[in-house]
Amino acid sequence: MGKGLRRSLYACVAALAATGVWYAIPRYADLYFGRDWPALAPPGLLMKLHGAFALASLLVLGGIWQVHVRLRIRRAENRAPGLALLATVAFLIVSGYLLYYAGSRDLREWSGLAHTAVGVALVAIVVWHVRGAGKVAARRARRIARAARPPPPARMVAEEGLEPPTQGL
Repeated sequence: MGKGLRRSLYACVAALAATGVWYAIPRYADLYFGRDWPALAPPGLLMKLHGAFALASLLVLGGIWQVHVRLRIRRAENRAPGLALLATVAFLIVSGYLLYYAGSRDLREWSGLAHTAVGVALVAIVVWHVRGAGKVAARRARRIARAARPPPPARMVAEEGLEPPTQGL
């Protein structure tokens, strides 16, 4: 994945997490814990920003699907975190849609709480996927370095008691 697309993804995830948490803390602290927390910003503004970043993240997700997901999903490397990430994003898209369009107040309340919890978990899943990608890249680099090493000289082979390389194979 290119550097620009990766930076766009990280910016969208950070902005979505920030606006979502800034909205959720005062709302759920008051609703579930009976504590009156001051709003960090007007809730309407936070939701408008959250929606704008959600739309931007859908554009970034489309780019990631084209250049990263379609190519990498066939490999066994880092598949579990990648599939967890895809499932989480799909859940957030559906629950966000329900928050905006659901007619039932109970359904909106449930999807709001689930959307918030899964949205917070998304940050951890992104970190899990990125760390796994780093480990995959390190393994691949070691494998390439081993394959590029020249065979040991015949003198070292004799000293270590190994059989000398055969000629003409």
